[in-house]
Amino acid sequence: MNGTGLLPVEAEGQGKLVITTELGGGGRVPAPVHRLAWSGLTNVLRHVGVVDGEVETRSTLGLPPAVILDGRNPANIVLSPEDGLFEALLEPGDPVAAGQPVGRLWFIDRPDRSPIEIEAPLDGFVAVTKAIPVTEQGDCVFVLGQQIDRAELL
Repeated sequence: MNGTGLLPVEAEGQGKLVITTELGGGGRVPAPVHRLAWSGLTNVLRHVGVVDGEVETRSTLGLPPAVILDGRNPANIVLSPEDGLFEALLEPGDPVAAGQPVGRLWFIDRPDRSPIEIEAPLDGFVAVTKAIPVTEQGDCVFVLGQQIDRAELL
């Protein structure tokens, strides 16, 4: 999906282990995402012994367990059927049922045309929504994931 030229893709092509994250995807990273990224990076470096200190967990921070999403099903990646402006109706982390609208596609060149709703193909959680409204046919407008137990990943 990612094509070529991105650092993780190139590193994987060289047989290197890659740990990466998506930080907003829209050219702007909000402050809470910066804090989360810094915390995650620091914890990984503590875990592998590069940085001293105890790894902070969600429980030590007083947070509920994380919801881990499995997005490997290609049906989770939803593409725009036409050109238009994408309006997200849900935010990352929101639960969604199959058939529920996740966004609308507006047609700025056709003000007489009503927007179309783009629905979730599967039950799950919203993982990503398109940040920049201008959309071309075939652009990814949102990605879903289904909750998976941590033990299934190990």
